[in-house]
Amino acid sequence: MILRYLHFLVVGTTGAVALTGCQGVDSVPIREFTAAPTSCTAAIAAAHQEIAEFAGELYVDDLSFKDSGELEGPSSTRRCFGSYASSVGSWEVPEADLNRPQRRTVNVYFTADVGNYELPDGRVAAAERVFDRNKPSNATDCVASIGDDCYVVTRLEEGSCMVKLSFRVGNLISQVQVATMPFDALSVPRGYEGTSISGAEKVAAALARQLDAFVPHE
Repeated sequence: MILRYLHFLVVGTTGAVALTGCQGVDSVPIREFTAAPTSCTAAIAAAHQEIAEFAGELYVDDLSFKDSGELEGPSSTRRCFGSYASSVGSWEVPEADLNRPQRRTVNVYFTADVGNYELPDGRVAAAERVFDRNKPSNATDCVASIGDDCYVVTRLEEGSCMVKLSFRVGNLISQVQVATMPFDALSVPRGYEGTSISGAEKVAAALARQLDAFVPHE
C-alpha cells in the first residue's frame, strides 16, 4: 500500500514551510489519470529490461507488441500483447529438455476510469470498487509494494503456467499477465511458478514507477 501521510519540513530560520509527501518505493504521486497510455510502444519501453529478463533465451529485441488501440467509454483501455517463441519445434528437442520454455508471453492491460462523478475523488473511488470486486477468491496479495493495491493469481494447467498480477494507482487499473509454455504441451509444467511471479512483479513495478512517462494525467 502507498503510505499517504504528509509531513511538514521547516526550512531555515525564515519560517518558510515546504510540504513533502511520503510514497512507496514502487509508486507515483497521487493524482488522476485522464486516459489509458497513448501507445503500447511507450508503455512496454518502461519495462524493457524486466520483460527481457523474464523472456530469457527467447527474448528478441525487435519484437513489436500488438496494440489493441484505445478503447473509449466510461473507461479508457489499452491492451498490449507480446509473445516470444522458440524457432525450434518440440519434435527437435531431446526428451530431457521438454520442460524448457518454448514460448513466453507478456500481456499488459491498462484501464483508466474517466467517468463523470459529483465527488472530487469519484474516479479513484470507482476504480477502487472495481478493483476490489474483480479480485478472485484465489488471489493473494503481492509481496512487493506496487501501487495502491496489488494482488496476484497463479494458474497451472496442461502445457502452461500463467501468472496474472493486477495493481491499481489512483483511477488506473493495470494487469500484467505472463505465461510460460514448455515444449511438452501435454503435461502441467512445474518449477515455473516462482520465476513467473517474480517476472510479473518486476514488470509491474517498473510500469508503476514510470506511469508519469506514458500515461496522460492531470
